[in-house]
Amino acid sequence: MGELVAGEVGYQIQKHCPDIRMRRLRALGKLNRLADYARDQGYSDKDFDALSKDPEARALRDGRVDAYLNAQGVTKGDVDSYCQLGYREIEAKTFVGRLLR
Repeated sequence: MGELVAGEVGYQIQKHCPDIRMRRLRALGKLNRLADYARDQGYSDKDFDALSKDPEARALRDGRVDAYLNAQGVTKGDVDSYCQLGYREIEAKTFVGRLLR
């Protein structure tokens, strides 16, 4: 799972589970490092910003997020399933889990 997808997974968990919050500074730091890496690879800020604003890029990312959530047993509208996944991610200290508290 890429970092942008992982960040969105974390966001969806915290959005739907009232007991879990995103570590915003940590997430922002990861995003900034990812942007720096993209710049080092020759991409412009405009190219990087397009990843979050371009409808096709967003649809691709959202499809990956939905596939991951579904594979982990999350059901839309089921708060407990989001919380359970969040706690598992935190416990396993995954990339997503390190973005949550």
